[in-house]
Amino acid sequence: MSPRSCKIVIAASGSVAAMKIPILIKSLLEPSDKRNYVFEVHLVVTEHAKHFFKMTDLPTDVKVYDDALEWQAWQQRGDPVLHVELGKLADMMVVAPLDANTLAKMAQGLCDNLLTCTTRAWDMNKPLIFCTAMNTRMWEHPVTAQHIATLKQWGYIEIPPIAKTLICGDVGVGGMADVQTIMDNIVKIADQKFNRVVLLLAATGSIAAIKIPLLLKTLLDQPICATNYKFEVYLIATKAAKRFFKIEDVPPEVHVYDDEIASQFWHRPGDRILHVELAEMADMLLIAPLNANTMSKIAQGMSDNLVTITIRCWPLNKPVVFCPGMNPNMWAHPITAQHLATLKKWGFIEIPPIRKKLLCGSYGVGGMAKPDTIVKFIIEFANTEGLV
Repeated sequence: MSPRSCKIVIAASGSVAAMKIPILIKSLLEPSDKRNYVFEVHLVVTEHAKHFFKMTDLPTDVKVYDDALEWQAWQQRGDPVLHVELGKLADMMVVAPLDANTLAKMAQGLCDNLLTCTTRAWDMNKPLIFCTAMNTRMWEHPVTAQHIATLKQWGYIEIPPIAKTLICGDVGVGGMADVQTIMDNIVKIADQKFNRVVLLLAATGSIAAIKIPLLLKTLLDQPICATNYKFEVYLIATKAAKRFFKIEDVPPEVHVYDDEIASQFWHRPGDRILHVELAEMADMLLIAPLNANTMSKIAQGMSDNLVTITIRCWPLNKPVVFCPGMNPNMWAHPITAQHLATLKKWGFIEIPPIRKKLLCGSYGVGGMAKPDTIVKFIIEFANTEGLV
């Protein structure tokens, strides 16, 4: 599987520090065995930025956009609007260098070129990094601090300028941060999204739910050297599942949701819908344990609690792994085979139950697979199926 792509818009304004743009982009595109993703770079340039480097110095696979291209892309109603499309496709934006003039425009909400239109239409839920670069006297002007404070208030991330002998000959603060510093900040933010697997664990009312804390601890205790990524885990539990374990035994870094919490999310049109957000956010769904009742509900498309409604709206192009846990007589019932066939037809992946003496005293097939077996499967699946 191809590695995931972190799409980054680099926006260069008219500072002499723009001469470092080819070096920054080449550094981003350099392969690294420490990352399970690659950067896809889209470069937005102002007319003044283009004075400081040659387009021929850029890697050939970098897409470059300027003011002229924005107007070429739009001819009539219904055509794509470039500055809007860039905001949709990108995971992150880095304005480097950010000169004094463009800093003022951004802080005042102006949008008179492709760069400022893109920042003005930027999704505020996505990271935006800015790297100021200007003459020392411009940096020391009182309005600069006001503009930077405005950007930081919006959640934008500053990589401050450094003190150095500027190319103009002046000595002082104002030089754009060095390329490695900018790289380190970009990678740190990208790692939070791309060097992780977001796992949604759904627990139903089987006595095997007593193993939920152990399962979570086993998963989260995996050394980073063994996986080269981190798990971020969200737990949704039915009311019946919560009878078998204590929430305080769940590792504190796990986000826990239930029907009661879900009911607090939505009150009027426009409010968040928890089951939709969970299904969109997670990379993988693990249902463990899956009891006979919930298996039946899923197979019939029912959605009467947070677990079943989340499964009902789960995108079928993302993996679902399920671990049955039930009494041997329930497992042997003919309807179970029908339900299993339905789930597998949809692409759901089964980790079969095991034969053992169950906690109810019965002996036979029906016990949920052991936590270490489940964790081993999840890690191998994440590695081989391109989740990271």
